[in-house]
Amino acid sequence: MLNLALTTADTTPSSLAKAMNLSLPSVSQMIERLVKQGLARRVEHSGDRRKRTIEPTAKAKTFLTRFRAVRIDEFETATASLSSATRRKLTDALTVTLDELERAKATPSSRRSP
Repeated sequence: MLNLALTTADTTPSSLAKAMNLSLPSVSQMIERLVKQGLARRVEHSGDRRKRTIEPTAKAKTFLTRFRAVRIDEFETATASLSSATRRKLTDALTVTLDELERAKATPSSRRSP
């Protein structure tokens, strides 16, 4: 959720719920926990006081940066023992997968239900 809020402009609880395929009450509870932990904050919309966006705090951005670095190190360690041919195949498969995910994101009607 934090990553989504960090990479998406004008993130509202409703948009998070939709993107995560979760109910609004579930997302609202998650947001409340993130706010209490100092990882997110609610920001009132300047033109509509009823609308609030969710923004990650500096603490959340630091956490996500460290988390990504750890995940990259883990991936590099896990793939280091693979042959170069296997790494190439893995790279090709991941490239195709990411391309398909990007196309699906660009075309909302192509999304499938879990």
